[in-house]
Amino acid sequence: MTDYRAFGAFILISVVWGLSWIAGKVGVSAVPPLFFFSLRFIAAGALLMAALVVLHLLSVRRLVWPPAGTRWRVMALAAIAVLASPGLIFWGLVRTPSGIGAVVNMSFIPLSLYLFGLLLGEERRRPRYD
Repeated sequence: MTDYRAFGAFILISVVWGLSWIAGKVGVSAVPPLFFFSLRFIAAGALLMAALVVLHLLSVRRLVWPPAGTRWRVMALAAIAVLASPGLIFWGLVRTPSGIGAVVNMSFIPLSLYLFGLLLGEERRRPRYD
């Protein structure tokens, strides 16, 4: 991928991501925030499931469902982590600007990944001495 194409892809992703927060602010002013948040995730899940089925039918990617073994626990923890913080952020969008919600959302990602790693035993808490 050339530098111009990568830069264009970055700009496109940034515009789409930024516009989603503006749409979120408008959405929570029209309907209750957790209802709007739920509709957003249901629509996204339906689109992703449809894409998986199409890819499976085209034999591009084999659909593996349900996950085997202990993957259910990991999936349940991931689902709780994914749904908890943005749900609270959408609830907070009722009283705060959408830009603040976007920044808070992005700051939750490294924190939640670290905490998730601690829960799964893949991270260790180490003191930092500078």
